[in-house]
Amino acid sequence: MAVFPPPFFHGGEPHLNHISLDIETYSSVDLNKSSVYRYSEAPDFEILLLGYSVDDDPVQVVDLASGERIPEEILAALTDERVTKWAFNANFERVCLSRYLGMPKRRVPRSGTVALHYDLVGIPRPASVPDGRGRGAGAG
Repeated sequence: MAVFPPPFFHGGEPHLNHISLDIETYSSVDLNKSSVYRYSEAPDFEILLLGYSVDDDPVQVVDLASGERIPEEILAALTDERVTKWAFNANFERVCLSRYLGMPKRRVPRSGTVALHYDLVGIPRPASVPDGRGRGAGAG
């Protein structure tokens, strides 16, 4: 099982600053021909792996397909508005995690994408980092 590093403390209470996320999923719905909502609403949808890094600590991986469980601290961080969430495709992670956790659509608070980070700091995005439409910087 993944080991959760101790949280930072702010004002005497535990608090994470940010979490970077990546998930590996399965669904019989073809994501290339459908929306993330239809994909995640398929009866056989499942999150297989959850990778995360808290406040730039080493990456931890939870193998949900093998029966591991997401640590309570991470579950709490997913819905904590004070915790900044980062993902390569934040909308995908947000929708899929909301479905996995049995929350209404859009319940996991919005988070930033790596593309947004590149855009905000004003540096060119590598072709491997998609824009908000799922296209890399070099895609037309």
